[in-house]
Amino acid sequence: MTNHLILFPLLLGIAIASAKKPDAQIIYHLSMPEPHTHYFHVSMELKGVAESTLRLKMPVWTPGSYLVREFSRNIPRLSAFAGDEPLTVAKTSKNEWEVALNGHSDLRVEYRVYAYEQSVRTSFLSDSRGYVNGASVFIYPDGMENQGGELKIHPFNKWRTISTGLQKVAGKRHTYRFANYDILIDSPILIGNQKVIKFKVDRTPHEIALYGEGNVDEKKLVDDVQKIVKTTGDIFGGFPYDRYLFLFLLLNGARGALEHLNSTTVQVDRWAFSDEKKYHSFLSTVAHEFFHTWNVKRIRPIALGPFDYTKENYTRDLWIAEGLTSYYDDLILLRSG
Repeated sequence: MTNHLILFPLLLGIAIASAKKPDAQIIYHLSMPEPHTHYFHVSMELKGVAESTLRLKMPVWTPGSYLVREFSRNIPRLSAFAGDEPLTVAKTSKNEWEVALNGHSDLRVEYRVYAYEQSVRTSFLSDSRGYVNGASVFIYPDGMENQGGELKIHPFNKWRTISTGLQKVAGKRHTYRFANYDILIDSPILIGNQKVIKFKVDRTPHEIALYGEGNVDEKKLVDDVQKIVKTTGDIFGGFPYDRYLFLFLLLNGARGALEHLNSTTVQVDRWAFSDEKKYHSFLSTVAHEFFHTWNVKRIRPIALGPFDYTKENYTRDLWIAEGLTSYYDDLILLRSG
């Protein structure tokens, strides 16, 4: 009898848990029908929302670039719908909105993002390419940061290539999955007609997405990047990812780089590759950002994680996160030859 009494609450708990409403589903749509206007169009579908009011937030900063950027300033208007029914939206702060659901559990949020800052920490859209840093484009539902979902990309009709560290969804065109919001915004996206070069290091796939014209020697570039990857991987005893993507943007007089979980973006002057000093500096930057794959992306100051995207995050430990990485970037070039 005692055993039955112990077992009954357990079975009851299982039954209650199985009867719970499933977690809300999130699907983002990203399109760019008129890239010359510099506006990305974003639609976010939510299904199974239990609350009567939904709060939406926009990050004010992006991991790896520690200043407050106020990304919400690039969103002129936000609308929400349940089917064809408009829902009431109130902007409650510089980067927050509240949507009254009026008894609905499924809704669609629509907005545009102005993207015309050519940097690795923001987003850029023109008739030549689209570049997305997720923190500056994707709003998130408050309390659902750990919820997974899908991103469906609708490229401009003249563009054929999408490069991102996100995982493709089998059987769905231009559709990618993310395990949580952190993964979504830590996976930059390049959309255009860039060249993609694939190689393996210790059987692990790597890619270089090369955008822009310049005096780059592609064979030498791939060979040098492989050496950097191999040397850094040997320091840590292997790779913490299944696939890695280098986004190299060849632009006029450009500089800048930013690390991500399984990718990095590096902007470089398109004519730097025939100048030994400038090319060496570029390789040092590549080594620096790749070293961050471990130091910062997996080993980071406690103040920087879990991420609070709504305000500045203070730490005195960048001397380890950035300083130690800056020491190793040139050391890696020396060790790799």
